[in-house]
Amino acid sequence: MKTTRDWFDEANTLYESGKFLEADECLNEVFALDNKFMQAYRWKFKLFYSLGQYREMIKWCDKAIEMDPNYFFAYNSKGNAYRQLGRPIQALEAYNQAIAIDPVHPFPYTGKANVLGDMGRHQEALDAYNDGLKYNPENESALIGKALELEFFGRDEEAKEAYDKGLETNPRSTLCLCHRGKLLRRMGRQQEALEDFKAIKELIDSGFVDVNNNAQTRRFVSETLRAIEELNNVNIQNAPAITQREQNEPITQQIIGNRRQAREDNYLVPENIENNRDFDMNDGLKELESLRSKFMLMQKELKDIEK
Repeated sequence: MKTTRDWFDEANTLYESGKFLEADECLNEVFALDNKFMQAYRWKFKLFYSLGQYREMIKWCDKAIEMDPNYFFAYNSKGNAYRQLGRPIQALEAYNQAIAIDPVHPFPYTGKANVLGDMGRHQEALDAYNDGLKYNPENESALIGKALELEFFGRDEEAKEAYDKGLETNPRSTLCLCHRGKLLRRMGRQQEALEDFKAIKELIDSGFVDVNNNAQTRRFVSETLRAIEELNNVNIQNAPAITQREQNEPITQQIIGNRRQAREDNYLVPENIENNRDFDMNDGLKELESLRSKFMLMQKELKDIEK
């Protein structure tokens, strides 16, 4: 007979394999045995975030809070969900509650800063990034977010220092290389910018970035190759084809600490950031599995209603 830990470990494995429906069923078995197994709630949050079911995610956050009113990850995850739903006030409230519970954990500071930036409250966003970096100076997401806010204020040298720190933490961060390259180019430091874009191309050529992953990836790759062509005045061959619609869509500037912040960031490299765990899967298969899981969950809900 399987124990609570057995069901939980199986759910973990299934989630990492992108089998979200099966993972959800295992987590339900966990709760059937022990509805106070808090670690399983955290995986429920991740599962519904992966499926884009943010309202369902909030329901589970509230269930976890009923079990443990001081459960840090419930409030932090609730903030992530509210941000995705475009409800910044509720997101800020959730992040602040998480900070009140654990004031030295960096996650809610980064989430809070992201929301403040979305709202155009750039100085407060910068302050929040700095607050989080006090507790984890190598938090790559916070360093990139801080750099973008510094750029907003025209503090380019400080922004470059933040990007430099991010690349010390993760030398293969294509997002950090891209933003630093754009900054250097704007600063007139063309050769340095060229080196950053070449570094991205090396990662692309090595297969670290899947050029066929999705529209965001193809646009990102094409912009990289175009930048090299313009800076190096050479014709880069075999750039991935993109549609006119893709060409007209701007690359996102949002910094994501979870996966999942979202689908618009799927073109980024797989980095060891919380909630950002399934970039090794083919994006099309992930989407298919996500849709299948949503459909099966809807069927289950309909059966419950019929009962």
